[in-house]
Amino acid sequence: MNKSLLPLIIVLGIIVTATAVLVNIRDARTNATGDFSSAPTSMSLSPYTQAQTVPLKFKKTDEEIRYQVNRIMLQAYNALERGDIDQAASQVKTILVFEPDNYDALSLLGRIYYIRHEFKSAESIYRRLMVINSKDPAVRNNLGQTLLKQQKYKQAVNELKAAFKFKPDSGIISVNLAGALSREGNSRLSLMYFQKAYKLMGDRILTVAHTPDLDPVRNKPAFRKIIAEARAEMLRKSMDSKEKTVRNQKATNSGTYEQNKNTTGAVEQ
Repeated sequence: MNKSLLPLIIVLGIIVTATAVLVNIRDARTNATGDFSSAPTSMSLSPYTQAQTVPLKFKKTDEEIRYQVNRIMLQAYNALERGDIDQAASQVKTILVFEPDNYDALSLLGRIYYIRHEFKSAESIYRRLMVINSKDPAVRNNLGQTLLKQQKYKQAVNELKAAFKFKPDSGIISVNLAGALSREGNSRLSLMYFQKAYKLMGDRILTVAHTPDLDPVRNKPAFRKIIAEARAEMLRKSMDSKEKTVRNQKATNSGTYEQNKNTTGAVEQ
């Protein structure tokens, strides 16, 4: 072999080797970030391996990821409906692997923590949601309730007042604010917001008036008066409903009688 060709041969060998390496890297990247159209319909992910298994940036796979996220979110809601809280929590955390700021997933996770009485964790989630949207009355209400459970009464009142400001037509927020003010020791304002809640909810306030947060004002004359009015309203509606049912039944019976009478007459002719 001509010694003058040896350097050229070495250079060509290096180029061929480098080309092979580059092709393998390109194929690996294609497999990692390519089209998910042939991917399985189920996903089993661990939040602790997210950095190793899930690309940080999705380009052509956004539509498929969105489909998977929505599907898992529905499964989480269904799990919570049937009382499988652990399964719901696991599925929500899987969603947050893909979308750490998914508003619905964070809201559901906060609710799960609240149901579990993990109020500090729930507070953390609701504060995270506040960063995303501080004007959401549901988030402010839920944060207020979570603070109330931790006996952070002043903070709870402030959050619930903010929630009421954003949604003054919510009877539930009014009741919750009345409860927080009651716990804080402000009976006058507590009863004022309880009265507002009654105006917004009518006799439906009886379904939420049993909350222990209202115990400090339960025996106040103003509170008892509202409860008495709500019960009277419920009784009146019940009686009206019964009377309406009787009238409808009479009208139905009368119509049936006339129809039978006309039919019989036609046969006789």
